[in-house]
Amino acid sequence: MIAIACYGAATATTSMAGAAALEIQQGWGRQLALTAMPHAAFIAAKAAVSMIIAVLPVLVLNLAGVFTVVDMPLGTWVATAALTVVGSLPFALYGLAVGLSFRSDAAVGSATGVLVIFSFLGNAFMPLSGVLLDIGRFTPMYGIVSLARYPLTDGHLVGMGPGEGPGHDPLWMVLANVGAWTLVFAVACVLLQRRRTSRR
Repeated sequence: MIAIACYGAATATTSMAGAAALEIQQGWGRQLALTAMPHAAFIAAKAAVSMIIAVLPVLVLNLAGVFTVVDMPLGTWVATAALTVVGSLPFALYGLAVGLSFRSDAAVGSATGVLVIFSFLGNAFMPLSGVLLDIGRFTPMYGIVSLARYPLTDGHLVGMGPGEGPGHDPLWMVLANVGAWTLVFAVACVLLQRRRTSRR
């Protein structure tokens, strides 16, 4: 439930932020270029709105869990839901970066499609092991899924291979993943926004 909520939040923020970036290319960007609004402020505002939209899929999935078989302490429910929403920030920036890079609605649709691959490698759809898990630890979805699960699992993983015991991800590694991808996408957004406004 937590992993699918992460996927839903990431999809919502990516599509919302990507659509906002397309608005810029369709004339709104010229108006913004005439104002004193810094590039980083625009990016922060759009990312914040996208994260608010991410609350909806997280809320729906958690309510589905409440009325089915999921059983967690109340504090764990709140912590996992909050971390899922906060963890969607890198994907708001990812959606903005894709929207600023391409002039097509199809690009934003493709960006949300790529999230399926990120989610598979991010250990969201099924427990991974071996080389796939090693590769997955460096993908953007792995960090937010692991962070959202942390209040419940304390970083412990379920092994899939024969004779494999559960692995463990230390919190610093999970936070480093989320922080690194947030920084990568934020820098991409700022550079792409500057490039767009400098050409006007």
